[in-house]
Amino acid sequence: MALLFMRRSSRTLNNVASFGIFTKKADINYKDCYKILGIDETSDQEQIRRAYLSLVKRYHPDSGTDEACAEKFQQVDNAFKTLINKKSKERWDVEEGVIVNPEEHPDIKHTAPQHRQYLSYDGIGSGTPFQRQKQYSKLRAMHAAVNVMEHKIQKAAADEKAVLDKNRIHETWEKVPLNHKVKTKHGVDRLVEDLIQESMSKGEFRNLKGEGKPLSNNQNRNPYVDFITHKLNEVSLISQTVINL
Repeated sequence: MALLFMRRSSRTLNNVASFGIFTKKADINYKDCYKILGIDETSDQEQIRRAYLSLVKRYHPDSGTDEACAEKFQQVDNAFKTLINKKSKERWDVEEGVIVNPEEHPDIKHTAPQHRQYLSYDGIGSGTPFQRQKQYSKLRAMHAAVNVMEHKIQKAAADEKAVLDKNRIHETWEKVPLNHKVKTKHGVDRLVEDLIQESMSKGEFRNLKGEGKPLSNNQNRNPYVDFITHKLNEVSLISQTVINL
């Protein structure tokens, strides 16, 4: 029983000791992490990642190289995770506009550039991110109203120009001589008649009177009398009147 108690006590002391070591390591020395990875303290997150991958290929126990070492790999892995967490926290603090206190982090010799928070919202506004978002939204609404007003002005000007052009065309047409208008009209009529004749020659008219029926054999007309006189004579016979020409 006493031996079991001593074993439990020794385990408890070991746990306490390991916990004490962990709490001691909580005060991380970032310089050592950079030194383990073999990079400069001003390195960014991408440089840290590249250095970590390069060392993993060398020290990983399953790499099969002569430098493979589990202890060294553990040191590299811990240093990498520590620096990545540090970079993530700095980026979060910058986005949230939190100013890093140098007294709380004595290992950091510089604060994160606070101007980065103004890279969003086109650099407009001041105050907290929420206040800047409201200011940016108001400015966008003002720009939208100005754009709508400019569009209405341009549309009104375009409509007015169209009316003026229409009036100008009408006035120009009124100034055209009458003989030119008649020539134009006759030219259009002639063009239409030519198109009709062409369509008839091609057989495109299918709704003409008598289409598909034989030609009339009624030739009771004096060949020496013109067509108009013949029609007038027919009207006289039907109405039993005499038409004086």
